[in-house]
Amino acid sequence: MFIKFAATCTLLASLTLTATPATAQKAEAFKEKKVETAEKAKRAEPVFWRDPGDIRAKNLFYGPGGKDGQPKTPFKYMKEDKEGTSPKFEVEDARGVKWKAKLGA
Repeated sequence: MFIKFAATCTLLASLTLTATPATAQKAEAFKEKKVETAEKAKRAEPVFWRDPGDIRAKNLFYGPGGKDGQPKTPFKYMKEDKEGTSPKFEVEDARGVKWKAKLGA
């Protein structure tokens, strides 16, 4: 009985001693990767935002497409979109641009 206990303790001790360096190596590799990612993020150029310039000088009434980016009548009905909870339709304007027309309350 004592031999089994001693063998089990020896096995557990050897596993613990061999697992510790492997865990430390993984932790060090993770830390290096984290530092590398942070440095890469600092060097990256912004993707989601750009400086729009003097916002007071811009006419924002028609949205990002401006007056020329608005849909032109007449519209051609394409199909009904039955997804979601509000009624909506896919239409094509006079220039051939496809739009989704959503009805209000």
